Amino acid sequence: MMIAIGTILPCFLVSGAIFPSEALPLSLQYVGYLLPGTLPGDALRAILLKGWGMDHYVVWIGFVSALAWIIIYWTLTGIYHFIWD
Repeated sequence: MMIAIGTILPCFLVSGAIFPSEALPLSLQYVGYLLPGTLPGDALRAILLKGWGMDHYVVWIGFVSALAWIIIYWTLTGIYHFIWD
């Protein structure tokens, strides 16, 4: 439980879910783009606050990023279950 809290909270802080990622130092902004919640969060913010559709780059890349992370997690889960089950 402590490990989960120790990993999830920094991910929320760096990905921009709690406060804008533009306020972070540039090095942490680059780290934030490697996390699974940053680009989909930006896409959701653009849809809800700005009314943007799928024709905008931010929304499109957010959906592609979320889909890519889902595929990565499913693949790793399948490999894990194939090897250890």
